[in-house]
Amino acid sequence: MTIASVSDGGPADTAGLRRGDVITEVEGCPIRTEAQLAALLAALTPGMQLSLTYTQSGRAHIATVTLAASWS
Repeated sequence: MTIASVSDGGPADTAGLRRGDVITEVEGCPIRTEAQLAALLAALTPGMQLSLTYTQSGRAHIATVTLAASWS
């Protein structure tokens, strides 16, 4: 799932994610669609930390992201 935008100072920005990065896993669960990511995040609560695996410039990275009240 490709990241379309990142809010300045938001959780993704703080974790080092950028527009164009591709999220491949959340907490070890493969992510292939935006709907899949949305369903997973809907089951979580703000303030929780989760591990994201993503690619940036062709290289795999892992980041810990703290969920905000709104992730969209």
